Amino acid sequence: MKKPTVPVERVACSPREFAAALGHHPSWAYRLLYKGKLKSIVGLGEILIPLTELERILASATAYNPDKATYRRPGRPRNAQKKNGKHSGNAADAQLRTGDPARRDSGSCMSAGESSTRTQQKT
Repeated sequence: MKKPTVPVERVACSPREFAAALGHHPSWAYRLLYKGKLKSIVGLGEILIPLTELERILASATAYNPDKATYRRPGRPRNAQKKNGKHSGNAADAQLRTGDPARRDSGSCMSAGESSTRTQQKT
């Protein structure tokens, strides 16, 4: 005869369950763990996040104010302007655009025996 089981309330969840509870992809929870923004229980065969961390995040909820939003996608600043409708690029790209012949001919994908027609015309 089976002993009756007593329902046990969970006190921790996996990163996948944590992310799903907040509507995010599992990698989001792992990124928070690796950055040290979440407490975790490790060494028991898997990573567990205490449900108190979920409660802590939910308790920090405030009204949304778009003027004070802190999340920005990495990369260009929020109001960066494009030059002539194109991204400005880096210094090496600028040298290529300005027509520096030494820079233009040096970075090619050709093998040692090949040369560009522009280089052959100069000699």
